[in-house]
Amino acid sequence: MGINNNYLKATVGLTLVVSSVPIFAPVYTKAATFLDVPDSAYYSDAVRELAERGILIGYGDGTYKPNQVATRGQIAKILAGILGLDKTNVVDPGFTDLSPDNPYYGAIAALAQAGIISGYEDHTYRMNEPVQRKHLAKMLVKAFHLQSPEGATMPFTDVREEYKDYILALYTNGITTGRTATQFDGESYVTRGQLTAFVVRTEEAVQSAVNEEEKPNTDLNPPTESLPEPGPTLTFTVSIEGITGIFSTDKEYELITSAVIGKIYLDEDVVKITFVSEEAIPKGSFKAKINNVEYEFNFNRNENKWILTKFKEAISSVSEPTPVPYSSTTIPVTGISLNTTTATINEGETTQLTATILPANATNKDVTWTSSNPTVATVDANGKVTAIGEGTATITATTVDGLKTATTTIKVVVPVTGILLNTTTATINEGETTQLTATILPANATNKHVTWTSSDENIATVDATGKVTAIGGGTATITATTVDGLKTATATIEVVVPVTGISLNTTTATINEGETTQLTASILPANATNKHVTWTSSDENIATVDATGKVTAIGGGTATITATTVDGLKTATATIEVVVPVTGISLNTTTATINEGETTQLTASILPANATNKHVTWTSSDENIATVDATGKVTAIGGGTATITATTVDGLKTATTTIKVVVPVTGIALNETSGNLQVGDTKTLTATVTPTNATNKNVTWSSSDENVATVNTAGVVYAVAPGTATITATTEDGSHKATYTVTTS
Repeated sequence: MGINNNYLKATVGLTLVVSSVPIFAPVYTKAATFLDVPDSAYYSDAVRELAERGILIGYGDGTYKPNQVATRGQIAKILAGILGLDKTNVVDPGFTDLSPDNPYYGAIAALAQAGIISGYEDHTYRMNEPVQRKHLAKMLVKAFHLQSPEGATMPFTDVREEYKDYILALYTNGITTGRTATQFDGESYVTRGQLTAFVVRTEEAVQSAVNEEEKPNTDLNPPTESLPEPGPTLTFTVSIEGITGIFSTDKEYELITSAVIGKIYLDEDVVKITFVSEEAIPKGSFKAKINNVEYEFNFNRNENKWILTKFKEAISSVSEPTPVPYSSTTIPVTGISLNTTTATINEGETTQLTATILPANATNKDVTWTSSNPTVATVDANGKVTAIGEGTATITATTVDGLKTATTTIKVVVPVTGILLNTTTATINEGETTQLTATILPANATNKHVTWTSSDENIATVDATGKVTAIGGGTATITATTVDGLKTATATIEVVVPVTGISLNTTTATINEGETTQLTASILPANATNKHVTWTSSDENIATVDATGKVTAIGGGTATITATTVDGLKTATATIEVVVPVTGISLNTTTATINEGETTQLTASILPANATNKHVTWTSSDENIATVDATGKVTAIGGGTATITATTVDGLKTATTTIKVVVPVTGIALNETSGNLQVGDTKTLTATVTPTNATNKNVTWSSSDENVATVNTAGVVYAVAPGTATITATTEDGSHKATYTVTTS
């Protein structure tokens, strides 16, 4: 067997204490047969053996529940019992979920003190959690210091690295064969039946190793020469730490003290106890009660042993107590009653029962206390009841005199210590639902009923099952409250009213370059939770838009501004036309003269050159003189002056041209064409210019021979000397001529 020899003696010593002839061996009656443990079950022998040794007991209904999953607390209690560990004088292991009044406290603390368990990283032990096969393997190997032979190989392929050594040790020591030839199934939970089979099988493997391989180690025993020859057997009743047993001085026995196995033996007039090593020696003193007389083992440092001096003398006169016979002064007990017939207490708590003996002056008022189901509630010699686990137990007080009885029904409940919800926050849309689930702590709490409330039912309601319905936008707190203990847990529910649409205050807008306009988005529905909108422009060279919807005109053209909702990505658009406004206008000429019936073209120049609207309207101040068409072409109608005006459609900017229309001269005639004058006489000629409406009717007069006759600007001819001369009238416009021949004498 591959068992660690350094710890083997201690381990085997433990085995012998609980399975052979212990120094303080508890006296038990034969365990009753459990109703649900058939003889054919593979674990039946193991269950009965541990029951007969007082290491485990069944339930009040006569069952063991072998198929129920074993918990970490239950395995601790069984291991501590198998190993015979001191569960009273223990060091607090520091587990945050384990208080000294917990029924598993002594066993768990003893195992931790012995280095067999260590708990979880968060400093908890979690005694109510189920045990997996891999965890049980680790506990058994550490408890019994099992090892596997060097070079042993693991047949199982499903074992995680950190558990390989433990499971291999069980396998090589014949304690497990796995689920199959290649599968150990370490993740599966261990049942109570499997647990007892594993533990007993491990204990038997250790015992077998001792029987076959181990020889006495003289280092652990006193020298043979110091041992006395066996003498007469001195047998007496002894009570130590609540365990009743038989002690005999004619043999050596194993003794467990502070979780360490040593030897106790009689040497002349002292009882001595040896320990496996100096490190294993307890501190302080060890007390024992013998027939209610307390004695103390003290440590003798020189001998490295614990010694109770004059032990022989102390017990030499011990004898079994003799019942006190009745006498004329003995008053027998006639009845007994308890201060209550029913009581409900929380798991781990205590309550005090008080017995009243009748008559009040009865001689022997001693009472013994028993529990019908110690897994539910235990009772000590003083009537103090300790709640162990959920259920109902009957506590019976029995008088020593007359065996009169009284009972109290104890109901043990597992109180609620807390409540958790599957989420602390949730966001749902208006009209939708979400399910909240409450987890009650501990998992085996008796009353798991919960009530549900909402801080604002206009926002969210919750039904009796924790189903939350979103009513309207906002935030509401859903509270789950345990009926037992009024423990609470809350979830913050945010109800979102989703966006269904968006519209803008306008779908089109025209603005001048450099100007701005404000777009406003309306979100549907009006009570939507998230009304945030993002704004974009299809062409930022034409128009930009900021986060508030303000549009700025950058350059001429058309751009589409889009508003998009953050919730739902709904969109609305506005077409923005950016106009470059006209700032001025000029014409290609400010004056022009044209003949009647002729035309001239006026051209308008718009400022700036990139103005959006370059349309111009044309007007004439006098269309009898000149007209102008839509293109700026001027037509001379009649003589005179007219003003042609060009006006921009955008901005009504104007520019003008003065048009002078001229009626040209087509001819000239004189009132006479010839005549005679005496020297010194005069004659006035009259020139008629055609057409009559000719613009320039000016005429210049000239004489062909001013020595004969002269003519002035008014057309008056003067005869200077005899002869002949031609008087000519010439129009300024067109140089048309008319003549008059004058003969002077």
